Amino acid sequence: MFPLLIDCFALALGCGVVAAIYRGVLAYEPVLNWWFKFGNRYEQRWFFAPVWGCVKCISGQLALWFYLLTELPGAWDGYRNPLAILLGLLITICGAILTAIMLAPIIKKLENR
Repeated sequence: MFPLLIDCFALALGCGVVAAIYRGVLAYEPVLNWWFKFGNRYEQRWFFAPVWGCVKCISGQLALWFYLLTELPGAWDGYRNPLAILLGLLITICGAILTAIMLAPIIKKLENR
């Protein structure tokens, strides 16, 4: 159980940092500015927030999909409890959102935006 928790916290930290930088820095850089301009056309659609709009949504999506792609294949060996896997998923998503919430204002202040 302890290695799973370490994986969850590391993954949550990484997803939160990536989401905060993706939304707070790369959205205004020329490299990805075209991507966010493309996304603004879909501002009223249901898929806007998890891809372009909200740092909390972006970090939660990253945590969900990275957890499923990295931890779930190892769960099929029969050594992990399904309840522990679900708890790990929730810890990862909540930790990523918390990390993104804490980092977004810091990045905004550093970027002066």
